Amino acid sequence: MPALFAPRASFVKDEVFEICAALALGESLLERVGRRREAAGLAAVFAMVEGRLVRAGRADAGAP
Repeated sequence: MPALFAPRASFVKDEVFEICAALALGESLLERVGRRREAAGLAAVFAMVEGRLVRAGRADAGAP
């Protein structure tokens, strides 16, 4: 089942760090027990979060 997200959510820096760490740990543990599809799902969420952070950082810096 695909994850559904609100168009926008606000988190403080520490919350983002914890979210990313949990996603990475979950992905790693799922890979270890052979749950590759679920691990790929967490990897996709991590990549989406990372992409949004990069875009937000560029916008904050004034880059397009």
